[in-house]
Amino acid sequence: MTGTSNPGDLPPAVARLWEAAKRGDLATMQAHIDFVVAGVALIVNALWDLDAEERDSAAQAGLFELESVGARPDLARPALEKLATVLRRATGVGPADEAQTESARSALRVARLPEKLAPETRQRLAELAARAGDIGNVYQVTVPDEEWLLAVTADGERVAPIRLGRDAAKLAEPLRW
Repeated sequence: MTGTSNPGDLPPAVARLWEAAKRGDLATMQAHIDFVVAGVALIVNALWDLDAEERDSAAQAGLFELESVGARPDLARPALEKLATVLRRATGVGPADEAQTESARSALRVARLPEKLAPETRQRLAELAARAGDIGNVYQVTVPDEEWLLAVTADGERVAPIRLGRDAAKLAEPLRW
């Protein structure tokens, strides 16, 4: 990363998130995180571990949670506090390199949906998976002892935070709430 410590040099969504974290403004942070994009892969991946008969109800519960976390501060608070701490400790935020960008895309990507989902559940998950697969630029957060990325949504309005694994054996994962 070439790095920048000036939020004015960043896309507005990244700059607003970083500035809000510095102020401890969790409500503004919440407004600039796309929890759906950050979480749909987590939900779909968890479905594969369930019996086929349980998948649809679990998917519906996961969708409800994804759509609720962006609106309910009580659900988002632990994740927001964690990310705020990371961003306050950041010495810079700048464009991610090619490998980091691929790690972000891989963490957010939904490879395929499992069987035994109701048509409306499948359709909604497919729509969200498409949104998650259509992220824009990715930015690296420079912070000691941790690696974080901020993937800008396709509309440029929000970000999906991703924590990188400490080594090649650990995959990158989106922010968990």
